[in-house]
Amino acid sequence: MNTAQIRGKNAPPPPGRSRLRLIIQSVVFLLAVSACALFAGLVADRFPRHLDMTSTREHRLSPRTLDILSALGGEYELVVTMNSASVDPRAARRTQDVLDSFKRASPRLSVSIIDVAATDGPAQLDEVLGRILERSGDDVRGAGRSIESIVGTYPELSKSLEGLSNVLVSANEAVASTDPNAAALKKFLSDSAAICRLNAQDLAKAAVQTQQLLGQSIGRSPVPAIDAATASVREPLTVLFERLNEMTKSVEATLAAKGDVVPAYVKDRLRPAANLLPKLREQIGGLRESINAQPNLPVITVARVVEQASAAIVIGPPRQEVVPGGARPRSLAAIDIESLFPPASRTAGSEGPSIDLRARTENLLGAALSSLIDPHPPIVVLTHGEPFQLAPNFDRFSELVERLRLRGIDVAEWPVSLVDQPPNLAKLNPGNVRPVVYAVFYTTPDTVEGATRLINISRSIDELYTAGKPILLSVTPSTLPSLGQPDPMTELFSAVGLKIDSGRPLLRQIGTPASPLVTADIVASPGAGNPHPIASAIRGLRVRLPWALPLRPQPDASALITPFLSQPKDGLTWAESQWKDFASIPASKRSLLRPQDQPKPESQRDDAEGPWVVAAAVERTISSTQDSQRLVIVGSNTWFRDDVANAAELVDNRVRLLNPGNGELFESSVYWLARRESSIGASPEASAVPVIPADLSPGLIGAIRWGLIAGLPMLILFFGAMWRVIRG
Repeated sequence: MNTAQIRGKNAPPPPGRSRLRLIIQSVVFLLAVSACALFAGLVADRFPRHLDMTSTREHRLSPRTLDILSALGGEYELVVTMNSASVDPRAARRTQDVLDSFKRASPRLSVSIIDVAATDGPAQLDEVLGRILERSGDDVRGAGRSIESIVGTYPELSKSLEGLSNVLVSANEAVASTDPNAAALKKFLSDSAAICRLNAQDLAKAAVQTQQLLGQSIGRSPVPAIDAATASVREPLTVLFERLNEMTKSVEATLAAKGDVVPAYVKDRLRPAANLLPKLREQIGGLRESINAQPNLPVITVARVVEQASAAIVIGPPRQEVVPGGARPRSLAAIDIESLFPPASRTAGSEGPSIDLRARTENLLGAALSSLIDPHPPIVVLTHGEPFQLAPNFDRFSELVERLRLRGIDVAEWPVSLVDQPPNLAKLNPGNVRPVVYAVFYTTPDTVEGATRLINISRSIDELYTAGKPILLSVTPSTLPSLGQPDPMTELFSAVGLKIDSGRPLLRQIGTPASPLVTADIVASPGAGNPHPIASAIRGLRVRLPWALPLRPQPDASALITPFLSQPKDGLTWAESQWKDFASIPASKRSLLRPQDQPKPESQRDDAEGPWVVAAAVERTISSTQDSQRLVIVGSNTWFRDDVANAAELVDNRVRLLNPGNGELFESSVYWLARRESSIGASPEASAVPVIPADLSPGLIGAIRWGLIAGLPMLILFFGAMWRVIRG
C-alpha cells in the first residue's frame, strides 16, 4: 500500500458528512435530555416532595397539623374568603403559602380562595353557600318549623295575659280609698295589669317580626336568618318570665298579708290571679326550654361569619349518625380570620415590616379541621373558688378559652363559692357522650371569707375525686403547713402516694453571687427520655411556672405517677419555707431589694437538695368500679393565665410566644385527661421560631462550644491542605 492510499484511508470525511453527524448527535442528545426531563416531571408530579430549607421552617407544617391532616376521613374542602382590595398583599401571600402547604400535605383536602372583590367572587361564594344550605336543608327547615310552632302559641298566651290583666284591674277597682295601704295597693295592681297588657302587645309584635325574619336571608346569601328569628322569639319570653316571677312573689305576699294590711275582699278578687300565674309561668318556661334546646346550626354560623368578615369555611363529609338526645355531629365549621389580613392602608406604599402570621393562620385552619374530625370533643369546666363569675368574658383566661373553642372544646364554669353543684351540661353534652375535664385553680386565703372559699373548693374537689372525674389541678402555695396544719387541697392526694409540698415554693437565684437576684419563676422542659404523651407535646418548649411547688411521688404509691416536668439540682434553686414576706413584695419591686435582703436557703426547713418534680400525671384504679381515673397535678397556680401563657414578643416580624409550653401543657393535659392521645401535639404557634432545648447536658454544651471555637478553624485548615495536595 503506497503513501497515497494510506492518506486516502485516514483522510477526514467530507465537510457535509461531519455537519450531518453533528446535527444527528445534537438532535439525539436534545431528545434524550427532553425525555429525561419529561420523565422526571412525570415522576415529580406523581410523587411530589416539598423541601423547606428556610431557617425558620416557615413553609413546613407543624407535627400537630400534619397529624390532623393525616386523620382526615373522607373528602374535605377548605374555602378562604377575602377582599383583596382592602388587605395587605403580603398577608394574602402568606395565607396562600399556608394553604398550599395544606394542599400538598393531604390529597383528601381541596383548598381554594374566593376573592369577593373579584368580578366572579360573589358568585363563587354564593355557589359555596348554596351547596352548604342544600346539604343542611333538613336541619334549617326543622329549626324554622320549631320556631313557627312556638310563635303559634303567642295568640293564646296573649289572651291569657289579657285575662290576668283584667283580674288585676278588677282587684284594683275593689280597693277603696279608705282602705289601709290603698295607694300602694292600687299602684301595685295597676302597674302589674299594665305589665301584662304591654307584654301581650310585645308578644304580638314579636310574632310578626319573627315571621318576617324567617323569610329573610343572611346578607346576600341564600341562608335564612334562623338565628335572628330565634332571638326575636327568645327575648320577649325571657323578659315575661322574669316579670311573672316577680309578680308571683308580690301576689303571694299580698295574699299572705294580714287583714289590717290588705282587706279580705281585695284578696278574694286577687286569688284568680294567684291561680293563673303558675300556669302562665309553666307554659312560658316550657317555651323557653324549647328555644334554648334549639341546636346551633353550623350553616347559620358560616353565613354570619362570611357576612361580617374574612373567613375560613371547612366543609367535611356529611355525618348521618345522631347522638342520643342530641343533634347530628358537625360537618361544617367557619372561623373569622379577619385578624390575619391587616388592612392595606397600614403598609400601602411602604416597604416597612409587617407582622408575619403564618403560624397563626396554620393554627386557625388546623383547629377548624380538628373540630370536625372528633365528633365528641372534650368539655372543660373551669372550677375555682373566686367570689365572682368569670363567664361570659372569662377575664384573665379569654385567650385560653378562645384557643380551646377553636378546637371545638367548649368551656363552662363552676364557681364553687356561688354554686353548690357542677354546671348543667345537657345542652353542650346531649347524650352525655363528650368527656368532661375539670380544671381547678384557687387562691391562698388571707381572710375568714377566703378560708371558707378554700373549704368549699376542697370539698368540691373531694367529690370530683371520689366520683372518678378527670381533674387538672393547679396547686397554690399555702401558709398552713408552716403552722403545722394540713393543706386541705393537697392532703387528698397523699392517699395515692403523691405528697405536695405546698408550704415551700421553689425560688431561684438568677443574679451573680455579688449581686444576687431571686425569682419565684421556674422555667422547665421535659427531659429527652420521658415517654409520656404530655411530655412529648411540650418537649423543647419553654414552660414558665410561677411559684412552683415540689411534688414528691412516694415509693409505695398505689397509683401510677409519671412526672413530666422537674427542676434539676443546680445549686441556685431551693424550696423556701419563709416565702410569705417575699411574695408580698410586687414582682416589679423585688429587683430593688438589697443583696442581704434577698431570700437565701439558710433555714434548716428549706430544701436545697433537689431535683424537684413540679408536674406529674396520675392514673389510679377506682376500686368500686375497676375503672381508671386520670389526674394531672401542676405545682403552680397562675401558669395558664393569659398574662403568662400568652406573653409574646416580636422576632423577625413574627409573633413569638415567650412561654410556648404553657398553652401546650394545658391543651395536652385536657386531651390526655379526656383520653384523646391522638390529638396531642405541639401547635404551629408554639414551634413558629426554633427553640434551643432547655435540657442540654453540660457535656453536650461543652462539645458544642469547643466545636465552634476549635472545630471550624481546624476544618478549614484540613480542606485547605487537601486542596494543596490535590493540586500537587
